[in-house]
Formats: sequence, structure tokens, C-alpha cells
Amino acid sequence: MHITLSVPYNVPSLNATKRQHWGKQHAEQKEAFRALSSALLATGRDLSTQITSPEVAKTCLMAADTLGLYLATSHGASASKLSKSKSFISPTSGQ
Repeated sequence: MHITLSVPYNVPSLNATKRQHWGKQHAEQKEAFRALSSALLATGRDLSTQITSPEVAKTCLMAADTLGLYLATSHGASASKLSKSKSFISPTSGQ
């Protein structure tokens, strides 16, 4: 099976990307993932793809769902790290 996608996204040069602030790099990566997800959804929902190759349509929709779940997942500090720092109790001397 061979799938060709047209993704409406211009990839910035590696030099420009590596010299950016990490927040800008993260935003650029999310934009690329959204463009890929959009292309996968468009291919999976296209009527001609569903008729001629239902397996390709199913694969594209599953990949778009997986990518959507990845984008929805938070990549910040874990809750366990936050709760540990808040619940830290200093040892008392003399007990």
C-alpha cells in the first residue's frame, strides 16, 4: 500500500529552527502536526478514497485519530512531580 499526501505546510530550514527559542520550536512542531492531521483526515474522508481503497481510508483516519490524541496530551510537568513538591514535609529535629 502506498499513500501520497499533500500537506499544506512549508518546512522551515534546520538552521532557522535550531536557533529559535524552544517555545517557538514547539509551536512550529504543533503547526506541522496539525497540517499532517488535516491532510490525513481529508484523505480518509474523501469519497473516492473510501470507494477505491477502504483500507487506505481506514488507515488515514486511524493515523489522524492517533495524532490528535498525541496533540491533546499534555507534555508539561507530571502531576506526580507537582504533588511531591507541594507535599514536601521537612524533617523536624528532636523527634
